Amino acid sequence: MAETPVYNQPSESERKHLDEVLGWAKEALEEGGIFLRSQKGFSDIQKILDMVMGDFGPDKQHTDLSRITDNRFAKTFFNLSAAMTDTKPFWDYRTYNKKFESQATIANKLSAAWYYTRNIDLRQLGVVQYALAGGSGYAHVIYNHELEDLDLVPEDPRDVIPIRPASLHTIQDSFGVIVRRERTVNWVKQKFGKRADRVVADRDASISTQADLIQSPGVSAPRSSFMQNVASTLKKKPDLKIPSVDVFYMYIDDRQRNKTGVQRHVGDWGKAGGDYVAMNNWAYIVQPGERMFPRKRLIIFTRTAVLYDGPSIYWHGLFPLAKFTLDPVVGSWLGKITMRDLIPLAIELNKLLRDKANYHRREGRRNTVWDKNAASRATQQRYDPARAGQKVRVNAFQGKPVEILAEPPLDRSVDTTIEDLRNEMAFLSGEMDVSQLARLGQIPTTETVEKMMEAMSPMVRLRSRVLEAYMRETAMMVLSGFFQFYDMEKRIAVLGPAEGVTFEDADKDPGTLIPDIVKQVDVDRVKTGNPRTRQERAVDFLNQFKFHVAPGSLLSASEIGKKLLYVQLWRGGAIDHWTMLETLGVPNVGEPPSGANTITQRLQEEAQMGLQANVSPQGRKASAGTMPSQRPDGRIVESK
Repeated sequence: MAETPVYNQPSESERKHLDEVLGWAKEALEEGGIFLRSQKGFSDIQKILDMVMGDFGPDKQHTDLSRITDNRFAKTFFNLSAAMTDTKPFWDYRTYNKKFESQATIANKLSAAWYYTRNIDLRQLGVVQYALAGGSGYAHVIYNHELEDLDLVPEDPRDVIPIRPASLHTIQDSFGVIVRRERTVNWVKQKFGKRADRVVADRDASISTQADLIQSPGVSAPRSSFMQNVASTLKKKPDLKIPSVDVFYMYIDDRQRNKTGVQRHVGDWGKAGGDYVAMNNWAYIVQPGERMFPRKRLIIFTRTAVLYDGPSIYWHGLFPLAKFTLDPVVGSWLGKITMRDLIPLAIELNKLLRDKANYHRREGRRNTVWDKNAASRATQQRYDPARAGQKVRVNAFQGKPVEILAEPPLDRSVDTTIEDLRNEMAFLSGEMDVSQLARLGQIPTTETVEKMMEAMSPMVRLRSRVLEAYMRETAMMVLSGFFQFYDMEKRIAVLGPAEGVTFEDADKDPGTLIPDIVKQVDVDRVKTGNPRTRQERAVDFLNQFKFHVAPGSLLSASEIGKKLLYVQLWRGGAIDHWTMLETLGVPNVGEPPSGANTITQRLQEEAQMGLQANVSPQGRKASAGTMPSQRPDGRIVESK
């Protein structure tokens, strides 16, 4: 692949520049597509999704034979999806700089509000389901201009095309990434204006057209607009009812620098009073010798036109995609596709179930042998062994007119094999381990945390760690989005004036969570009258925070052990009831007294309010020890 095209040099004409960018982008698309299609299991992704929906391929069974289908495949798919998305709805941003603790507190509350308001748990479900069907799923963390809020879009692994990936566990080490979206031509023209004049439709997005083509004998659903036009001509249908086009969003780590010798204005700029004015908070100025795209370059294009070429709008400087590979394997970009191993098992299971159903059909309507001289052909055809009270006219002098053949007993191994196949599907996919872990929600309080960890199989632990790594990457993108797109007015609207405002809203760069002084260099730059831009400070400020999650604790099932531990600590008087009830998720607990922020302070407040743990009728204080007991010899064993 050629070198990246230079960014919009003034000496070039606009058309020549866009043609050069388009040629390079199409070359990168082809290179990434070849790499993606070469991954093992890529061709089975659509088959897996079809089987989940109950489509096991063309059914060539005779109409008299059973067509029963036991979609255990889909049940396993949804059970695993539910287990991997049954996560604790918490966000825990931490910082070691006490100066920025107020921002961490606000970010945690904004995250919780955003999580519930935007139904992020259902968006995460889409990411997990793509990972089950395709090995990997992607969370595309974007700023939705229509909603004016952050959003999370689950992406199909077939629509996320890596460009020169350097590692297998994350997209951030790649040179670039392309996200494919299908859009109508009208939407593209409305969105991008004159830049979309050269856009040509790729296909017809009309559902009715697709259904007509699929149902047409000998004609399959075409992939190109040319084949669709041929098919519509054969069927005398109008061409392209809803013309659609693939729109590609390509993020690249472009390292080119400003070699013009003068400063360059990158992004959307306007003029007011003869001065340049930034039209949004991602436009910036590049001094000579500096990188043109320090926070990634974004090229939006179709196969015939470039729609946008400029900087990525996000301050975090990452590709706005978090890769979630459910079962990572060395040497594989997509990882091991969990559901792919179950395809032959599901097919064999349905074959055995149909054999069993056909056996019972033959038992209910047994085969018959007729003497052609004792009964007419019409009588033979009318006779149905499954019907009661039939009267058949035969010639008894010609021998035995009819003989009903008995079926040999069904081999017992059929039922055994069916059960073995079902268990094997649950075992291979990890569904059995997850189900056992979920059932531990009803264990008695005498069980220990060690018992909880023993129930987590190595596969469950691995998937939990993979989920944690994915959540950390996603959470940091979300945090950056709060810093960039949530101004003071929006924070007050979500959290109220008491909790949505910080000291930084009134500094020399007001209305934002980004402080005017982040590092020592800011002090020096302010003294010289050349302070760093908000974007530059935001990158360093974001590095002050970390998303914390305890290893192996993200899945809700593993939270049971923690809850049991907190109950025991409360019974022993080691923690306060506010902390204990908050851990259990009990609503309407109320806030602890003002200033009681630590467990020790809250215990002191409880003592003053008389809210310690209950005392037993014998006058013995509640504790986590065992009850006193009496031995057979009469001796009393005190509690320990």
